[in-house]
Amino acid sequence: MSNSIFKSASNDLKNLLAICKPEQLLYAPIDVAKYNHSAMIVNLLGEIIIPKFDFPYNLHGIDFLKNKLQSACDISHAKKLFLALESTGHYHENLVASLSLSGYDIAVIRPIDSKNERDNVHAKTDAIDLAAIARVVISNKGTRSNMPDTVYYNLQRASRTHRQLTWQGLKT
Repeated sequence: MSNSIFKSASNDLKNLLAICKPEQLLYAPIDVAKYNHSAMIVNLLGEIIIPKFDFPYNLHGIDFLKNKLQSACDISHAKKLFLALESTGHYHENLVASLSLSGYDIAVIRPIDSKNERDNVHAKTDAIDLAAIARVVISNKGTRSNMPDTVYYNLQRASRTHRQLTWQGLKT
């Protein structure tokens, strides 16, 4: 019998907590939108290190986000930083690619998982979404998805285009 009441106890988190305090594990949920994104930075205990801020998706905005992340790490003497965002069609893809190239690990979660974490599923603001995304990642709930490789992404797009053209051909 296992020494844990959980079906799959996370050794990664146990190992992290063995070398650092919960206050030194930071989480940066990002709410992706078409033009301007929102983010905040919290620790494992849910304490807000840097409150909600907005940034555009351009070089200046990415640099602004990186500066905020570094500032939060300096304030809390963080040893690990987790970034998370919702899958939002294609809007999140360039942001994930930019941050991945900068060396950040990013968890992409399903929108239904963050919706299930909201206290009121009918309420939807950036601040509520950010808190829900943070709760999903901190509690290790939900399903993570990865960005497909270029070949698979192109295959996916070609398949969807083929299906759409076929469907349109059947309608006429």
